[in-house]
Amino acid sequence: MAEGRAHLSVPIIYDTMWQSTEKMSLPIMQGIQDEGVDCKVIKLRATPMSVAIKEFWKSRGCLVGTPTLNNIMYPTIAEFLTHLRGLRPKNRIVGAFGSFGWGGGAVKEAYEEFKRMGLETVEPGLQILYRPSLEDETKCYDFGREFAKKVKDYHLKF
Repeated sequence: MAEGRAHLSVPIIYDTMWQSTEKMSLPIMQGIQDEGVDCKVIKLRATPMSVAIKEFWKSRGCLVGTPTLNNIMYPTIAEFLTHLRGLRPKNRIVGAFGSFGWGGGAVKEAYEEFKRMGLETVEPGLQILYRPSLEDETKCYDFGREFAKKVKDYHLKF
């Protein structure tokens, strides 16, 4: 890892306000795993920041899940991305997903931060209004599979 080598794996690093973003993370994880890519789900409020950073650093791809709070990212996710920016990560591919209740904004803000860091992005992210329905869970699964395919292709470059 000191040389910047990354494994073919994807941590899903998220936080949740009313469990909607959390509910999205499980079918996304299943989609990633069904594509043959290792995946860990990390809830930021239940995990030390250093563990989340380490999982990001050792993986080729990463998905960030954030609910929208007052039209911006959830505070723990913003803090995580601030820590990452200071480490100047390279050669990683990222995406974002999240839930919202009114206007949204968190997923868009996450992508803006990814671009400031110069990371490769898979767009568009996935946004779900309120709690995910069964149909939304299928969208989450498909989002995970498609992201894993992109990570596999990206990993071949290194």
